[in-house]
Amino acid sequence: MTITNKRTTSPTPAENNSPRNNNNKEEGRDMTNSITLSFPSRFFPLAAFITFVSTVAFCITSSRILQHDIGGIWWPYLSDTGKYPPESAIFGFGMTLTSVWICIVVILNYGKVKRDLERRGDLNRSRIGKRRNRLALICGLVSAPFLGLLAVFDTERSPELHLYFVLVFFPAIITYCFVNTSVYSFLAKIHRNNSALKKSVIAKRWCCYALLFFTTLYLPVGLSLVSDWYNYQNDVVVHTFRAVTQHLSVLCLVFYLSSFWFDFGVLRMTVTQTEFDGE
Repeated sequence: MTITNKRTTSPTPAENNSPRNNNNKEEGRDMTNSITLSFPSRFFPLAAFITFVSTVAFCITSSRILQHDIGGIWWPYLSDTGKYPPESAIFGFGMTLTSVWICIVVILNYGKVKRDLERRGDLNRSRIGKRRNRLALICGLVSAPFLGLLAVFDTERSPELHLYFVLVFFPAIITYCFVNTSVYSFLAKIHRNNSALKKSVIAKRWCCYALLFFTTLYLPVGLSLVSDWYNYQNDVVVHTFRAVTQHLSVLCLVFYLSSFWFDFGVLRMTVTQTEFDGE
């Protein structure tokens, strides 16, 4: 991270009247007194990966060491490893923070794709890509907060509400993955000589197929096979099967989001704070 102050002294009267300074005061903003924070864009998918993996690893390890109840099945649902203290606090915080990182990644990816489309200069094809890109942005921003919500409303205190958030999060994030992959596939057709982009499309496509497959087994198929969604004792085998497919679904999602590390490359996110002169 770099922090730069673009000006350390007050401008002279001559500088205030200069064309350069007038441009910096565009729309009432004094750009000469701005502070800029610059981050490598690939920091954010890495932060999401580290936050999520460390949170899950801690909760699973802690729940097994402390022998907390996981419903009597052979392998726990991820949510059930975070329903008792201290895991519940870490799980809620970690998943909420991960959802924030995902939102940032989704926005940065939208900007990256928008830039790549505009560089092409083909207006008709660019419009199609931009519409898909906006749809991906909406799906990503809608899905991400539900990851934090399903973690905070845990399976011990609010199991029904937790399940509702799960049923919103997975379809929304799957839609985002497929739409975003479609956008990248569209870019690959435009930039035919970009081998890295082609590899990214192939990797994303396989992650999407695997994510859809395991989520289908976990939610619609798995839920239809159990007699009780909340009491695991009646269907130990099926609930264990659902827990395993849940882990595999999440693993596919982790791989998908991690692919943005390679997509962002040397891009940087810059945040600028400017002063308004009030005129």
